[in-house]
Amino acid sequence: MVANKLKCIGVSFTFAVSALVAPLAAQKPGTVEIGGFGRYTWFDSSLPINKDQAGGGGRLGVFVLPNLAIEGEASYTVLNVSGGVPHAGFLPITGRAVYNVPAGERAAVLLGIGYVYQKYLQDFKNLPRTGDWDAGGNGLVGLRVRLSDILSLRAEGLLNYIWEPVNKSDASDNKNWGVQLGMSAQFPKPLRDEDGDGVRDQDDRCLGTPTGELVDNRGCPRDSDGDGVVDSVDRCPNTPQREIVDSNGCPRDTDGDGVTDARDECPNTARGDAVDAAGCARDADADGIPDSRDRCPNTPQGTAVDNNGCARDGDRDAVPDSRDRCPNTPEGATVDSDGCPLDGDADGVPNGIDRCPNTSAGTEVDAVGCPILFEPEQETLVLVGVTFATGSASLTQNAQTILDRVAESLIGNPDVRVEIGGHTDATGSRTLNLNLSQSRADAVRAYLVQRGVAMSRLTTRGYGPDNPIASNQTASGRAQNRRVELRRIN
Repeated sequence: MVANKLKCIGVSFTFAVSALVAPLAAQKPGTVEIGGFGRYTWFDSSLPINKDQAGGGGRLGVFVLPNLAIEGEASYTVLNVSGGVPHAGFLPITGRAVYNVPAGERAAVLLGIGYVYQKYLQDFKNLPRTGDWDAGGNGLVGLRVRLSDILSLRAEGLLNYIWEPVNKSDASDNKNWGVQLGMSAQFPKPLRDEDGDGVRDQDDRCLGTPTGELVDNRGCPRDSDGDGVVDSVDRCPNTPQREIVDSNGCPRDTDGDGVTDARDECPNTARGDAVDAAGCARDADADGIPDSRDRCPNTPQGTAVDNNGCARDGDRDAVPDSRDRCPNTPEGATVDSDGCPLDGDADGVPNGIDRCPNTSAGTEVDAVGCPILFEPEQETLVLVGVTFATGSASLTQNAQTILDRVAESLIGNPDVRVEIGGHTDATGSRTLNLNLSQSRADAVRAYLVQRGVAMSRLTTRGYGPDNPIASNQTASGRAQNRRVELRRIN
């Protein structure tokens, strides 16, 4: 039984695919079709009917999409039944979707699929009781030949497939085949004027014209001056022919300077520029910068100017190039009246960009004027001269002077973070030396913080005697091992 149902679904799917790939035909939505036909049926062999029977019926359909109709159909056949039962009748009622596949100018192939209810109108053996209905699938293949604008000839083959017949025959299903031939008449929807412009839809080339719009005999909005803008929105209804217009129907002024494109000798004038009669921006001092944007409107003729119309200042030091003796001053530097940088601490870095403006004479500085701590690619720096009182973490006076320069450099380079590492020689116990080296590293950090370096940029670690850089067997070696190192950690 399941296999039979799947078989029916397969037939239905074939019809559906065929319909989907077909092109559209002439029938329009809303067209009604009425027809009658003669029918010849071959009944399933499981039914006690003596021979194949002829009958007739009628149909009513309506096109819901171009070329796709929904039909209802009913027919009646008088049966010759085994056992001599008189006046037995067969009434199938079918609903289906039918697609018309164009086949030339006046013909179409019909593909249909639907559902059928069928009734046997007499009690007899092996047929349902009067009033019982069979139900199943229906498929149709046919041909329509149009005889006139209204009448058509239809010839069709069809199958009613009942997968669970009420007669409970030995067969698990009933298949009743049939052919039918008949005539039908199609009545299209009356001609309409959907946009109410007085031009029938079939003649209207501009369907959907807004209500109240004046139209020509084609149903399109009027455009009296032929500029492409309809009269109802044309603010300049008498524009000369061939004039280029904007969306309001007025002569186009692309740059908005009040001079139409047809007369504008400078069609790309900047918005807001005052223009002359030819549409070109006014420039009183003839420096190439329109008066409306010229911040220096009286520049002497021949002077090179910037985008503001002022004498050019290439290094932006407020001294015009024409009298700047140092035309390549770094941006931000403080300059004298000749445009040359001022350098208060004579370190080679001009005032204004010098982050360490009071560097001692002779100090090697970086690009921002601060003492150099780390050379390129250098990560660790021994702070030579940073010493402590013997056996303690008290900084000597010389150590403080050195750390002042370190603090100055770190403040001038705020992106640098460092670890302060304390180291001792191997004299004494390792535990004592580890504690002493940690205390000395902490003392250096405290001093740098006191001088203005953020504590978040400084970490400390006491290494004790674990990382010697010289022999602990000599006094000079031990002196080198007693040291403080800075290691860059970012």
